This record gives sequence, structure tokens and C-alpha cells, in this order.
Amino acid sequence: MFDRTRRETWILLLLGIVMVAPAHADGPRAGFKRHAEDTFISPDQKVRVEQYSKDLKDWHVLYQFWTFDAIIGMLFF
Repeated sequence: MFDRTRRETWILLLLGIVMVAPAHADGPRAGFKRHAEDTFISPDQKVRVEQYSKDLKDWHVLYQFWTFDAIIGMLFF
């Protein structure tokens, strides 16, 4: 019984820490190329969406979309 209570306490503590930590990323990793022509800016100028891609050879391409805004900073989709 005591072990279960301790485990539940640790799980709740870890979930609390994760929920409080801000979501932040520095940007796409090295090797990704930004497609400036595919950048979208919202009409109110508060949100910007940028497209990045990386050629993985053998006809495979990896795409990433990043959103930037004044409140949150950066988010990865």
C-alpha cells in the first residue's frame, strides 16, 4: 500500500513539472532548408508559419512546419 502511494505521488509530481515547463524549441535542426516562398503571415501580423524540408535521398523528403507568435514563441508541428 505504501509503495503504491509513493509511486502515485512521484507520477503526480512529474506530471506537474512537465505541465509547468514551457514548450520551447530553437528551430529546425541542421540540414533543413527554409522555403521562404511558402511562409504564411496571418492578416493581423501575430502568427507566422514557415515550411522547412530536408532531402533524405532515395526520393524521400521530410517536411517540418514551424509557427511563431508573440506570446508563445515557437511551436513545432
